[in-house]
Amino acid sequence: MKVRAIVVMVLLAVTVCSVFADFKTEGSQVYPIAVLNFQPRGKSMKDAAAQAGDLVFASLAETGEFYMVERQDISKVLKELELSDSGMVTKDAQNKIGQLTGAKILVTGSVFKSGKNTYVIVKVIGTETSRVFAAKASGSGSLETICNTAGKEAAKLIKNKGAKLMPKPVTKKDVIAEIKKEVKNLKLPVVSVSISEEAVRMATPDPAAQTEFMVICKETGFPVVESASDAKVNIKGEAFFELAGRVGNFQIVKARLEVTATDKSGKVIAVDRETVVKPGLAAGVTGKSAIQEAAQTVAERMLPKIAKAVK
Repeated sequence: MKVRAIVVMVLLAVTVCSVFADFKTEGSQVYPIAVLNFQPRGKSMKDAAAQAGDLVFASLAETGEFYMVERQDISKVLKELELSDSGMVTKDAQNKIGQLTGAKILVTGSVFKSGKNTYVIVKVIGTETSRVFAAKASGSGSLETICNTAGKEAAKLIKNKGAKLMPKPVTKKDVIAEIKKEVKNLKLPVVSVSISEEAVRMATPDPAAQTEFMVICKETGFPVVESASDAKVNIKGEAFFELAGRVGNFQIVKARLEVTATDKSGKVIAVDRETVVKPGLAAGVTGKSAIQEAAQTVAERMLPKIAKAVK
């Protein structure tokens, strides 16, 4: 019986390890992707370029291997950032699009004609690194066929080189060290932190964003009090996460955090927000992790601004 029990335990351990190994391998490839419009090279290609973005989006979505940010969401963000939808974006804009949509990779490119052939150049860009890889598709057939091929080429690039488009992982320890460096020799104000949290169509979680923000404030030297009336700066916000879809065996969770910091007079000192899209096996656990990641990112940008603004 003892031998049998040991065998069962070993098999169970191997199974669990296998599940987590698969998650690490496959989950890391579930990149959130935003497809921007394509640029026309030549006036006659204006209509073709306008269609190319949608066709490449459809080709990538058809693989079922990526989380695709909806095209209308991208249009809203571009409008909010007062950017054109031509597909041309600066490095700062790439980063901002990623920040507001959760996209880790942007796909864009150009369309032109040479002789009888139509060419579609597709670029995949890391939103946080601005690293770029490119591919092309061409032919004399329909634009749909050429863009379908271009989408498949983009998918190959993402699967084979996606990791190179990603930034080096940042830990909470790294975030705290960076904030400490930014606020060194500054007199840090007393702060209060109040961030509400909602899990859409799921059980309401513990306040992960508020807890994470408070921990980072304390670790970086900001005195934290519970009562807003006792604080020089009030940090308030809202966080939510929801199940955004599925890719293979993974649930895709989208989390969003919005934070505002005001002084005693009510003057707004800083405003920030972050969207994080993460794959996971359990939506609740993944959502909490995504909220914590968003809180770390916002805190790193926001706390130095607060320290420098409040005398």
